[in-house]
Amino acid sequence: MIVTKSKPYPDKEIGKLNMNTQQVLLALSSDLHRICNSILRGSDQVTESFSMESKRWLLELDKERVKSYMLNILDEIDKNLLTSQNNKAKAEQCLLYSTLLRNYAQTIGSEGK
Repeated sequence: MIVTKSKPYPDKEIGKLNMNTQQVLLALSSDLHRICNSILRGSDQVTESFSMESKRWLLELDKERVKSYMLNILDEIDKNLLTSQNNKAKAEQCLLYSTLLRNYAQTIGSEGK
């Protein structure tokens, strides 16, 4: 439960909170990095947990605020990465996309300054 107003938001309302695009991209980047680490450690349960969290971030992202080339990357993450088997190739892809998302999110932050 998250308390951000006089009454706490129930768990089902948390997804409706409007998060900053940069924050969502950074959270997704972090989860992809965690997926990479958990695959390399052989922890399928942790990998699944962070994959579900990544899917949630993808749903929460306001795609109208993201450039078209980044939409292609996000589609690739959604379609292939989060559904494929846990192997070293997937770990490498997660690390690659994590870095790309982080760099893109940082450019969004620097544009506002």
